[in-house]
Amino acid sequence: ISRCQRFDFRRLSIDVMVDRLADICGEEDIDCQPEVLSIIAQASWGSLRDAENLLEQLAVSHFGKKESEITTEAARSLLGLGDIESATNLAVALISGNSSSALSIINDQVRTGADLKSLKNGTVDTLRTALLEKAGVKGIADQNSSNDLVKSVARGVAIEKLLFLLAAIGQVDIKNEASPLDLEIAVIKCIYGSNEVPKTRNISKWRQNANSHSSTPGLGPYTGYHLSFLPTPERPRGVGG
Repeated sequence: ISRCQRFDFRRLSIDVMVDRLADICGEEDIDCQPEVLSIIAQASWGSLRDAENLLEQLAVSHFGKKESEITTEAARSLLGLGDIESATNLAVALISGNSSSALSIINDQVRTGADLKSLKNGTVDTLRTALLEKAGVKGIADQNSSNDLVKSVARGVAIEKLLFLLAAIGQVDIKNEASPLDLEIAVIKCIYGSNEVPKTRNISKWRQNANSHSSTPGLGPYTGYHLSFLPTPERPRGVGG
């Protein structure tokens, strides 16, 4: 036992990783925007080895191009994060419940030939920041590039809604990158579905309202939507066959 050594590894901070990546850029003569190093550090989640690999991939992919400087657009494209402005605007539209704006953003991205998976990933990343901010987690600004607009909009909504949005968008499986249908359906479910999902403490009242306005057990008031999360009352024997 005396010959054993114990090593406790921990993730590195964003600042430490950015400083190390900047040193590598100086040694290897890699020209990139300062924001690029921050994006790489955030995407590596504290792993310096992963950050160095990503920087190498960026340098190799950018080699021979007319632009000598590696831009944030190139970095986000390689990491699958897409256009941060579009992802931020989509997240704001989802939080605000603006279906028209959300669907317009998606279709604008399709017309420009953008990667929908990157748009989805960027939106998830932005919603995650809003959720953590709402939960009171400190220092999120150093871990995520989401701007203050999303955080200010998120302050006016319940944390349950942010959780619902994040889970719904995060589970989207874009099978056909040429079609926005999967993402559009998820957006509609997010905006209109979040208004029908009750909080746990209100389920009893929800069930009472549903049954008082409908002759069919388990149906919501005036809607006809089946509330699958509510147990359907057993029908008395001999009634209705």
